[in-house]
Amino acid sequence: MRFPNGPQTPAVSQMLRWIANPMSFMEACAKTYGEIFTLRLDKNLPPIVIVSNPQAQQQILTTDTKELEAPGDVNQLFEPLLGKHSVITISGTEHQRQRQLLMPPFTLKQILEFLCQAIDRNYGVACEVYLPSA
Repeated sequence: MRFPNGPQTPAVSQMLRWIANPMSFMEACAKTYGEIFTLRLDKNLPPIVIVSNPQAQQQILTTDTKELEAPGDVNQLFEPLLGKHSVITISGTEHQRQRQLLMPPFTLKQILEFLCQAIDRNYGVACEVYLPSA
């Protein structure tokens, strides 16, 4: 598999730059290599592809997860920074469960209830949502 371009410095050098100042390092990489680039943070782990374009990130996060999954051993690299149970550091069914908790479903009823709360809070006018059951 061919990976996007990225720094050609040794993995240990990339890891040290990422630990020292991750945002500055990734911004410099994006400026040099474009919105999608590859980092090699550990010579014993596969490369990590970074996507900095919001539209591309949205497409990745809403794509069928069977096509895109990060293996757990790669995710462990981020545990010291993000924690052992971060949605980014876990994989498989545990990842899917945590992701569902972070992304509540936005139904029509929930959106209308939110609007009613906003109207009540801002204008002092109470409203209620009535939707026919499906």
